[in-house]
Amino acid sequence: MVLNVLLTWNEFWQSVGEFFKNFFDSLYVFWINPSYHDETITEPPFLGVFIFAVIFLIVGFFIIKLILLITRRFIRLDKNKFIKDRSFKRFLYNTFKYILYIVLFILFFLILGIELTGVSTIISSALLAIGLSLQDVISNFASGLIILTSKPFVTDDYVLFNSEGVEGNVIDVRFLTTILKTVDGQIVTIPNKNITNATITNYSNNPERRVNICLKVDLEQDFEIIKDGVLKIFNANEDVLKDFYTPTVLISEFQNNYMIVSCRCYVPGSKYWDIVFDFNKKIYEFFKANNIKLAFEKVKVLDKEN
Repeated sequence: MVLNVLLTWNEFWQSVGEFFKNFFDSLYVFWINPSYHDETITEPPFLGVFIFAVIFLIVGFFIIKLILLITRRFIRLDKNKFIKDRSFKRFLYNTFKYILYIVLFILFFLILGIELTGVSTIISSALLAIGLSLQDVISNFASGLIILTSKPFVTDDYVLFNSEGVEGNVIDVRFLTTILKTVDGQIVTIPNKNITNATITNYSNNPERRVNICLKVDLEQDFEIIKDGVLKIFNANEDVLKDFYTPTVLISEFQNNYMIVSCRCYVPGSKYWDIVFDFNKKIYEFFKANNIKLAFEKVKVLDKEN
């Protein structure tokens, strides 16, 4: 009985020893020496392949950084040279960067010997599912490409998106959104698909912009005095484009108790707001000095009998 028990324990420990021996042999063959059992096998050990793949990945990162640095200098990302549209340059740079990293990781997996056929099938199925669930994202990306190719505006243009009710200077056109900076310094992010479907007013497309100041003046006031005074204000400003378009002051409309006087001239678009504010101030001072009265809406108050 005791002899049988001893034989059973010996067989158990022998099986345990065989298990660990086979386990470590498998690790040794897999990582270090594939030809340990079969000298006809000439493939390199996986440990060597793995170390080489990691070194390749690290060196690849540094090479990509160098390529991106050269690319930035080549397209002059922060300057209006070679490619003038900075939004397009940023878009091109980011796309090129992501492509380089994707290629690097694909080569890394190929060096490790990972079969990518099944992975590509999984990725294709995943992309289909993601595409169905991220239709808005894809739409915004496609709209970004449309904006960059059709160029309804470029970086630094002052634009108005009528449907969004927002206006400002374009800072950047990104993969999914367009960034604006309003005149009061706020940053506004707008989805690209909203922009392609919107009515866009680009105030920077033309170097000239028309100033149109409308004045509600009492009918009893002398129009000729108003006309002469406003024209003197316009003509005294050196920024008014007198050769491009002659400044005009005219009566555009009559109402019950007042007339609307339209004062028009063209100025450089970059100086538009400064000139408008200056004209408003000087016209107000002229009206006050000449005792010219502006008209106001009359409100009738009806008394209710108690």
